[in-house]
Amino acid sequence: MSDRDVPSQRSGASQAATSLPASRAVNVYADDDLRYWATRWDISLEELRRAIAKVGPQTETLARYFSKPL
Repeated sequence: MSDRDVPSQRSGASQAATSLPASRAVNVYADDDLRYWATRWDISLEELRRAIAKVGPQTETLARYFSKPL
């Protein structure tokens, strides 16, 4: 393996670590997770909790419910 290959492997690894899987669910027991998604979608925590109760915790489903990008 050459030195040239190492940076691209590192950048690929860090990119994979920061991207969210499409099937990710909001952890309703983690306040940090709830705050993250509420902030990302510019909604209140109460709106997020009501939506989770109605459609479930899957981020893809919630993004569609709020008409927001994932």
